[in-house]
Amino acid sequence: MTKLTRMVPWVGAAFALAVLASTMRRKGILRGALDAALDVTPVLGGVKMIAEKMRGRDFIPDKPSVASAAR
Repeated sequence: MTKLTRMVPWVGAAFALAVLASTMRRKGILRGALDAALDVTPVLGGVKMIAEKMRGRDFIPDKPSVASAAR
């Protein structure tokens, strides 16, 4: 059990880095970093997620895709 409890923070950190990388690819470097920073802020992140769920879209939009920009 002790080894498992020592491993949990590392698993959480790896998951957070994977989510950060995915968000930065979708939204761009600055927008993705800002979105991730707001999400991990304890109270603000929860409020932001609830508000986005109620609105049905993100406050910080994804960057335009190449296919949609060519039209």
